[in-house]
Amino acid sequence: MGVKGLDQLDLIEATLGRELQEAAKDSIRLVGNKIVELLQENAPDNSGYLQQSIGLQLPIRYEDGSYVLVIEWEEYGTYQDAGVAGVKSGRSRGIEYGYGKDFSYKVGGKMPPTNVSTIGGQSLAQYATSKGISPFAVARSIFNKGLKATGWATNTIESAAVQSLIDEIATLIVKQYEK
Repeated sequence: MGVKGLDQLDLIEATLGRELQEAAKDSIRLVGNKIVELLQENAPDNSGYLQQSIGLQLPIRYEDGSYVLVIEWEEYGTYQDAGVAGVKSGRSRGIEYGYGKDFSYKVGGKMPPTNVSTIGGQSLAQYATSKGISPFAVARSIFNKGLKATGWATNTIESAAVQSLIDEIATLIVKQYEK
């Protein structure tokens, strides 16, 4: 998922020269860390595992003339963000949200596993048990109805707060090195 506005930082870095690349990378890291904080604040909070998993992948890469900022989280966070189409209803917004594909269950396909824990996370069975409901019933419901898109990540990344932060950092860099 791309963050709009990083190209502004790329342009500033290119005009300032090689000796200031590290300053530009530090600024981009600052933006990335702030985005991580905002994502953690906005992540669905059932167990806290998704919030804890959100992190900035370092080092920041430079590819094809642009910096690439990669923020990672537990896989199920992507499904909560974009939604998953069930076999009977539901809709995925995976392509619309920039994931490159829509997510869906197919007739005759497998239901969501109830006993698989995500890295450091909890399984669907643990979640269902904590809510006092049958894990099989939760899995069956997700399989049939899907998951509604929450947009927690997409809305955060595309928010005015993130765009404002990028603009502020770009302005600070220019002011600092105009001399």
